[in-house]
Amino acid sequence: SIVTDNLYGRDWNNPSGSWRVGRPCGGMVLGVKYDMYANEDLYAIQTHVDDESVVGTSMYAVLYEDDPTGDPIYLTQTDDYTITVADLGNWVTIPFDGAQLLFNGTAYVAAVAGYANPVDTFGISVSGSSQGSCFIQDNGCDIGSQGFGAWYTTSSIPMIRMDFDPTAL
Repeated sequence: SIVTDNLYGRDWNNPSGSWRVGRPCGGMVLGVKYDMYANEDLYAIQTHVDDESVVGTSMYAVLYEDDPTGDPIYLTQTDDYTITVADLGNWVTIPFDGAQLLFNGTAYVAAVAGYANPVDTFGISVSGSSQGSCFIQDNGCDIGSQGFGAWYTTSSIPMIRMDFDPTAL
């Protein structure tokens, strides 16, 4: 995992595959659960864009509160971020419109989402085995038996991190 003064991440920082998020069957939501041990201001979400993503594709970051008895609870999202050539195979920072206050003792899901498109448009890299608490929302791709909008756990860790650096704005 990656934990610094400004970053909180669970991935191993070594891409070993990816989850397709912008897909012909639907715009998926891919997220990682983080337990908070202090009150913090979240300014952005960082993610590692798979090198096979399509330049010009839009994606966005989403913040949820974790609900251990059901689906994550939507809190807020960023504006769209457009993937550039320099983003392929690299980390990108997607800022919120102002600080998001996170509370000690509460778990949150930091996520990246995309839109349906006639072709696969982008993927988020994964790194390491998840050991639980990593999620994907099926928005039309029938990846499981629960139907549209269902949340599933993933066996790999999406490279999605919380960024507490105020300069990210």
